[in-house]
Amino acid sequence: MPRTEPSTVGRPERAVLELSVSDMMAAARHVTACLARRAQALLGLLCLPGAGEEGRLVLAVADDGRLPRLVAELAALPEVRRVATGQAALPDLAAVFQREAAA
Repeated sequence: MPRTEPSTVGRPERAVLELSVSDMMAAARHVTACLARRAQALLGLLCLPGAGEEGRLVLAVADDGRLPRLVAELAALPEVRRVATGQAALPDLAAVFQREAAA
């Protein structure tokens, strides 16, 4: 049976957001609640340890034109210290883990 590729017609692009957070669990809870309120698709979530008390959340979200407002809302959350946007469609998780292990 021939393998068919999934259709990308009508699908929004993906954006990667990297958040520096002070409390990983509270930030994950608030971020997912913010996405749910906005009906924003969460395509992936990666939790990484940071220096000291800080941690990092890497989010893959649908970029449907509402990204600037989402970044502003996430930056306003109490646990979020910094929000950076990436240009990649989705991070290579193996590369992220190798980079973290080397640090």
